Amino acid sequence: MMMLIAGCRRSRFLHSRFRAASVTFQSCPVCSVLAQGLNDISSGGRSLTSHQYSKQATKQKLYVRAWRRNAWVAKRAFSTHNETSGSREIDHDDLTLKISFLTDVEGDGAYLDRFVQNSEILKFQTVTPRWDRVPGSFFPYDKEIVFQEPDSILVYGGDLWDKGGSDLYVIRQLLSLRARYHERVQFLMGNRDINKMRILEELGVHTSDDNCEPSSLPFHPGVWWLKGSGRRGDPDLCSTRNNDRYEYASIDGTVLEEALPETSVPSSSAGERLKWMLSQTMGSPDAFEFRRSELQWERCQQYGVQDIEVTDEDVAESYRQSCHPTRGEMGQYLSQAKLAIRLGNALFVHGALPLTPDILAHMTYIQNSSSITGNRSADSNLWSDSFDHCMPWKHTHKPISTANEFIEELDRFAKRSINAWKRRIAIEEEQLSMHQDNTLQKIWSIAGGYPDVGPNRCVEHDYESLLQYGMGWIPGQGRNPTIVYFSWLTEGMPKLFFPDNAAHHDTTSVTYAKAVQAFFEISNLQLIVSGHQPVGDMPLPIHVNELRGKDSQWIFACDTSYSADTRWVNPTVVREGSEHRMKQNLGRGRAKSGRGENAVSELMISQNVQTGQISKAYCHGVLSDGSKYGTTNFMEDSEEGYSQISVGEPALFDVPLVLEDKEDENLSIQKWWVKAKFQDGSALLYTGKGFNMCNTMIEPKSQA
Repeated sequence: MMMLIAGCRRSRFLHSRFRAASVTFQSCPVCSVLAQGLNDISSGGRSLTSHQYSKQATKQKLYVRAWRRNAWVAKRAFSTHNETSGSREIDHDDLTLKISFLTDVEGDGAYLDRFVQNSEILKFQTVTPRWDRVPGSFFPYDKEIVFQEPDSILVYGGDLWDKGGSDLYVIRQLLSLRARYHERVQFLMGNRDINKMRILEELGVHTSDDNCEPSSLPFHPGVWWLKGSGRRGDPDLCSTRNNDRYEYASIDGTVLEEALPETSVPSSSAGERLKWMLSQTMGSPDAFEFRRSELQWERCQQYGVQDIEVTDEDVAESYRQSCHPTRGEMGQYLSQAKLAIRLGNALFVHGALPLTPDILAHMTYIQNSSSITGNRSADSNLWSDSFDHCMPWKHTHKPISTANEFIEELDRFAKRSINAWKRRIAIEEEQLSMHQDNTLQKIWSIAGGYPDVGPNRCVEHDYESLLQYGMGWIPGQGRNPTIVYFSWLTEGMPKLFFPDNAAHHDTTSVTYAKAVQAFFEISNLQLIVSGHQPVGDMPLPIHVNELRGKDSQWIFACDTSYSADTRWVNPTVVREGSEHRMKQNLGRGRAKSGRGENAVSELMISQNVQTGQISKAYCHGVLSDGSKYGTTNFMEDSEEGYSQISVGEPALFDVPLVLEDKEDENLSIQKWWVKAKFQDGSALLYTGKGFNMCNTMIEPKSQA
């Protein structure tokens, strides 16, 4: 279908065409870029007046052609109107879409600001703060994010909260952007997002006639992952039940904290329990006080005062409200987020392919069986029946045999879980409004697992399977095959991709590398983009296949949340006369998170909107030493000027590890990974062990 929108004199006609496009392409993320582009050009995502429509029509002529190919392909184009030369036809084969990837902000509002200011597709515009407490309307900030151009998409990779002190600011900015630009903003579920579904289950729901008295707290006998730890919340050491009640002394039904053993889950107030939940079970030791400070800032701004008290119960209530499945910010985010997003030849996930030891053993068996029978396509068959093993929850009986079917099943599972969560909370709210006791509901975290599997499956608890899917392990069963929590790295390095694993007879690593490459091949992918595990101060590329240039395949791990802790290493062999050897991390400064105050990175992807083909993938930003950087195009990488350096692979030489502080000699045994070649001709090398990460810079002449 071809639709022409030219310099129409009547804005009513133009408005109707805009609306028609918006309705036609709403169901597809890339098609929606087209529709949103029509609405958003020079409007900052807001509705245009009739005068603005007419004015815009005289400036631009929009040619729109859209269709689907393999459930994805869409077209979008626009040309600049030249009053002297008239309209100009567009070569549709050259139309490109710009995709920006942001992930693991974890509540660091200052980093979000830096990202937007550094971005090639985003910017801020000034707005008037909105103090309306209607869900979705409250926005107490004087700026909001907008797109610079209509031919772009932002994908957010998950993990919104917990460590940066501005949880509400970050999530409201992204929700606001999504509300104005719709499918041009895509969300992924991270483990730190999914685990917030526990908040209402373990704190209890709260309605207007419930004064949050301690007796409304659900009975909590601990969490399964602390079992045997001896820590507070260890189910083996927590208080036992007596008719589903605490057996310790109470007055008027109120549990006395001093009457409980120190190993029991805090139950004197919602505030005390929430402090324990965040710090001891969610890896967020500072989140409670960060939320208090953020609420204090909001209230001071709203009421025009210098200081205001925010109590523990205020903080608990804020978490209850923000984690509500329908009214809360996190609920709204999860309702719009997915577990995997495919845009053409690029796949976006929070973690990594869920290749557990059991799945790899199964693939090794397939490979060995195929080699015995002489099947030369053994590698391509690795996924023939492995997708079902990657889905431990109850799913359709129809075998999953392709990557697209796997992604679709992930989407169905996530939607079903979120809808079940909404139903469950609605039931509990109804019970509370009728003054029924809802404190005896079984808490998922005591036992864990996938409740939607087995003969005792309860539809109301289906959402708890998503809680399990967001965790790394299954109780009593080992690693959880989850695309959310898995990582491409082993102890801080992509060791499973080292090319010498075969020489060392590392069967698991060899099978892993073949499985990843086979996934790319059967899925027709060029890129998999993810976050989840910190990789230093810029994204870490992994070159998957043996080809370079346009046919190359890449993984990009983009979690830079520990940028400020990345150390710079100066090779002794080039100590004299090089400005690079004096590079030094500027530290965290006043930042509340590990990102510090300086580093920022944006992964940019250019994609042909007709074919889904990736033509460019590059990173730019600021490194932890404060220097600006821009990589070359990974899709055009070559070894020219370097004899022993290939981006996305181990360096073929050793760099003497000379740490300024001499803190961690264990790092000296690590290989170096080539992260990038920069536009100035230098190259960045990386090594790491756990959360200890190091950079070094190499010039071409050093290895020529």
